Amino acid sequence: MALPKQQPSTPNQPPSMFNAPHSCLQDDDPANPARGWLDHPTTRLRLVVLIFLIPAGAIGYRLVQLQTVKQSSFTQVFEATTTKRLEIPARDGRILAADGSPLAVDVETFELRVDYRWLEEPPHPEWLKRQAFQRLSRRQRRDTDQVAAISEQVLRERDEMWQRLARVVNLPESELTSRRHEIQTRIERMRSVVLNRQSQKSSPSSPSQAPAIESFKASSPADLDEYLAWWKGRWHEFHRELTTPPARRSDEPFILAEELEAHPLVVGITETAAAEIQAQPELYPGLEVRVLTHRSYPAKTVAAHLLGVRTPLREEEARERSQRWPAGDPLDYRTGDPMGRSGLELAYDAQLRGLRGLKELTIDRWGQIVAEKILREPRHGSDLYLSLDVEVQRTAESLLEQALAASDIPSSETSPEAATEGVTETAIPSRTIPTGGSVVVIDVRTGQVIAAASAPGYDANILTSPTADEWARLTNDARRPFFQRVTRMALAPGSTFKPLTAIAGLEAGMKASTSIDCVGYLDHPNRDRCLIFRHFGVGHGETDLSDALCQSCNVYFFKMARMSGPQPLVAWARQFGFGQLTGIDLPFEQTGRLPSPETATKAQPWYPGDTLGLAIGQSRLQVTPLQMARFMAAIANGGELVTPRLKADFSPMFIGTESPVQGSSPSQSSSASKGHTLHGLHPTTMDAVREGLVRVVNDPKGTAYKTVRMKEVEIAGKTGTAEAGGGLPDHAWFAGYAPARQPRYAIVVVLEHGGSGGKQAGPMARDVLRKMHQLGLLPTGSLASNED
Repeated sequence: MALPKQQPSTPNQPPSMFNAPHSCLQDDDPANPARGWLDHPTTRLRLVVLIFLIPAGAIGYRLVQLQTVKQSSFTQVFEATTTKRLEIPARDGRILAADGSPLAVDVETFELRVDYRWLEEPPHPEWLKRQAFQRLSRRQRRDTDQVAAISEQVLRERDEMWQRLARVVNLPESELTSRRHEIQTRIERMRSVVLNRQSQKSSPSSPSQAPAIESFKASSPADLDEYLAWWKGRWHEFHRELTTPPARRSDEPFILAEELEAHPLVVGITETAAAEIQAQPELYPGLEVRVLTHRSYPAKTVAAHLLGVRTPLREEEARERSQRWPAGDPLDYRTGDPMGRSGLELAYDAQLRGLRGLKELTIDRWGQIVAEKILREPRHGSDLYLSLDVEVQRTAESLLEQALAASDIPSSETSPEAATEGVTETAIPSRTIPTGGSVVVIDVRTGQVIAAASAPGYDANILTSPTADEWARLTNDARRPFFQRVTRMALAPGSTFKPLTAIAGLEAGMKASTSIDCVGYLDHPNRDRCLIFRHFGVGHGETDLSDALCQSCNVYFFKMARMSGPQPLVAWARQFGFGQLTGIDLPFEQTGRLPSPETATKAQPWYPGDTLGLAIGQSRLQVTPLQMARFMAAIANGGELVTPRLKADFSPMFIGTESPVQGSSPSQSSSASKGHTLHGLHPTTMDAVREGLVRVVNDPKGTAYKTVRMKEVEIAGKTGTAEAGGGLPDHAWFAGYAPARQPRYAIVVVLEHGGSGGKQAGPMARDVLRKMHQLGLLPTGSLASNED
């Protein structure tokens, strides 16, 4: 039986069940041409599942990635370290005497510093909170009770640290508390001043944006130009808002820079205390030990003028050095670094200067040092060895200070020794109190300086950190304690210059054996006289060169100069180094003054009396003690003009990029020069002069016989009493050498306004030479060989 034919559905027929999971309708049914691939319920179900699976898979992948690949990037915050670079201080080189005793050294001191937040009372809330958070996990930080408990623990540990620190640094707890309070008071005072100034300078708050909005609303661009101008203005406002930092709100906390720094708490802690604090940083949080150095002069007043001083480099000086060396200061000087200012500290600054090192510290998040690496080793300064004998130097300075402190009442009595001195017009009191003085002892063969004393002296340590009272006392002293008299005090030498007049006369053709008749004056009884004539009304009688030197006869040397003229005198004075720098390794040396007809002017013409005055060490002639010592050394060694040196021959060679002595090159200053031989000087001339100098001290008629002669060592020399002018007391000189027959050392003593050379300067020279004999520097007897 045939089935009835199906009729097509009509609009009134209900729709087919497409959403049924197992719909019998086929996708390719021609009767349903509008169905798509999403119309099938299974497809839609699969699509929904896929939509959920893709994000879930991505999330799962990300979780796996975070747990495996990216895990280290999240955990490294707990293992993170920071690096910090610190400078390694380097000490400057020492200055040592000939026996190795230290004259200038760098002394290390340890300074204890504390972070401001660790001393603040009451503690800063934010700081305390950070300290607590560092000990808690992120989950624990949400627990206010745990945060409060840890905060209390931090404060207890801080109190225990202060108690422990007081025991370590050996200070009462009350003293530490007082120092912490002083620091906090100072910082709070600074903070208050800054806040007050800010409040006074603060301007009214910036206007609100309402006017701009109103202007925006009021703006109605009628044409294109106005429209573009309006948008341009709005763009500038937008740019300003994005690029201009907002004004600080009044309720934002102000933090002074000093609140984030460490401040000195205890200066000069022991090395043991410093080591304990550095070795256990967990017990001393917030504390830092810094190594400081300061220049010290253990011998105090000994050789203070020679040593000089090192003081901190000023900011403007540091800028000048940076401009001078754009590529970098060769000595790495920075503001505050000690720098040589005078004396040997300046002359050998490049050798003494130490160059700081650099190290890198690796610090974990708890502030513990986990690694240390030296990036640049420090280079300590080289030591400077001197030829100076500290005992001879101390003796010379002591004798000078005694002479300057003498309270003897001047006497008008004149002894025969004083009466034979070369003063022409003024009377000499037997004792006067000098205003200053100098003693110089040098080796006649090498020029090495054994002693170079200036008086009055001072403690070299004062200049490193003088108090107001000390500085005022020294600077107000009319005797000028800071004045380096060895190389800078230029005075008329008086009769100590007569040996040069003798050399010039003999080399001009005069005979040492030729005698003249000294009646006590040259041409007129009222001028150009010997002092013996002024006091006793007599002359020296028949006098040859040896007698003239022995008795210091002015008339003999007047006649010698008149016969030779001024040119030989000036020429030989130049050859012996007068009017020139000696070349000693000290800065700021003075040349003195050597007058001559060539330098005469209309204002100061050259008169015949100038030649006579120059012959006896007067006129406008001025020499330094060191120049005179060099002259005596040349007489003693047979005519070799040595270069005085303080640096010992056995010391390390000079290193550095800067010239050690101002006005000289490194090569000239790095090695001790043996000097040069004077040309045209006959041995017989020197023999005749040396004979006269021996008689000055050892002949009963000599001007130094009663005051300088000693039985242990034979001494040769010349006394001098030079006019100072202006009604002031004369300058007292003694210049000589010992032993007389085999000279080893030249010595010069000069007392500024000290009176008689024979009575004042001579005994001082004898006492210095006696000390040298006791020390074994001078052999006993007059014929001791140089090899002794």
